[in-house]
Amino acid sequence: CNDFIISKFNILENAMSGIQVAWSSFGTFPYRFTITDGVINGNRADGIDINNTIGYASRIDCVIRDVLSTNNGYNTDGSVTSDGSGVGTFVWVTHFEVVNCHTIDPARTGFYARSCSDFNLIGGAIKKQKATNNVGGGVYLENCARFNIRDIDVAMYVTQEALKTYGAINTGKIGGTYNGIINLTPPDATTSYTDVMFLGATLYT
Repeated sequence: CNDFIISKFNILENAMSGIQVAWSSFGTFPYRFTITDGVINGNRADGIDINNTIGYASRIDCVIRDVLSTNNGYNTDGSVTSDGSGVGTFVWVTHFEVVNCHTIDPARTGFYARSCSDFNLIGGAIKKQKATNNVGGGVYLENCARFNIRDIDVAMYVTQEALKTYGAINTGKIGGTYNGIINLTPPDATTSYTDVMFLGATLYT
């Protein structure tokens, strides 16, 4: 499917993700869509899950704007499930933008991007303050290229990572405020940095 809009929604307590954009081994991955002006609360898995499993990048031309995601990724007893991102999980997708989205206490990473490129994460906040049943971090980037992150406010519990990188990180700009552990993996056989700039980023540890 393509050229669709999901807006003005309130998604509560699903057994899986609040919104999942998926591909079912035929046709093309969904593209040209907007998710805007909604609340995703108390779902068992991710707030928004855009996970491409075909093994190569798909262009999605997606905008996610003004979404509040809270307390996703928990079982009814409060334990953490295998998923549970906040702003969203993005895997093997390109050309997307996340603007002014807020997430509070996701069970796992607030913004997770792996093997992604040509994306923007602008404004909004990630707040993870739980002392227990709290895994993952604030912003996680793995093998990402041509991205711009700015004006985001990330505030973590004292033992949690506000920003973590891994793999090949290329042609990116990182700004915003990060309060928590900063884990920029040193360059080695698995990690490299090319043309990555910190522009007005405030890092607290």
